Amino acid sequence: ADRSIKNVNLGLIGAGYWGLNLVRNFHKIGVLKVVSDSNIRRKKEVLKVAPGVQFIMNYKLMLKDDNINAIVISTPAKSHYKLVKEALLSGKHVFVEKPLCLEFKDGKKLQYIANKNNLKLMIGHLLLYHPAFIKMRDKIKQGLIGKIRYIYSNRLSLGKLRKEEDVL
Repeated sequence: ADRSIKNVNLGLIGAGYWGLNLVRNFHKIGVLKVVSDSNIRRKKEVLKVAPGVQFIMNYKLMLKDDNINAIVISTPAKSHYKLVKEALLSGKHVFVEKPLCLEFKDGKKLQYIANKNNLKLMIGHLLLYHPAFIKMRDKIKQGLIGKIRYIYSNRLSLGKLRKEEDVL
């Protein structure tokens, strides 16, 4: 494993539609230790993509575990605020799928808790790391495009349709 991730012991909450992708990827880099999902039927799928990983139904056990130093949250958006807050207050770094939460004021509270406790809080805006986005941002910063007045983008692969939040 990479030296920068040698001391990362990750717990993941939510092994559903997108969570299973995260389980696979974090297991592949050797940092995933425990997965929690309230649906026991998810255990079989988790162990198929991440053999040897511990599966628990009560996520609070991983929050109490001193060996787990970071939490990944991939649950429905309405639960993000509560889970992120609990994880931060338990002294864990947090990676949460977007959106961070459903209310701006709640997001500010989470940011405050993370900063106050010197913890990382990262939201899964994965397209920020896409080579096309990075190249476009660099061209804009260099002034090669001119003054940006409007940007329009079309996503051709819809993925899963959501009820609580939209793309913005």
